[in-house]
Amino acid sequence: MNIAADSGIETALHFYGMADETFRLLLSYPRLGRATQIQNRLLADTRMFPLKHFAEFVIFYRPLGKGIEIVRVVHGARDLPRLKETLRRKP
Repeated sequence: MNIAADSGIETALHFYGMADETFRLLLSYPRLGRATQIQNRLLADTRMFPLKHFAEFVIFYRPLGKGIEIVRVVHGARDLPRLKETLRRKP
């Protein structure tokens, strides 16, 4: 998906601004998102949270010691149960 091509540069800039704002919110409140129950030890404690103003996008992230790791940002139209299964299998 190319937001700039699909919706225009203004929407793309707004998307990136909201992504930055949401990432900062998650950095301040790392347990804010919902647990995903992914069993892969490398993805233990992975959580999911909607992107601000773009709720159709979901952020998969992991709280770390003094930060967070953004694992993936995906459109909610994706098959999220299948995506979670894919994340389970990654080394």
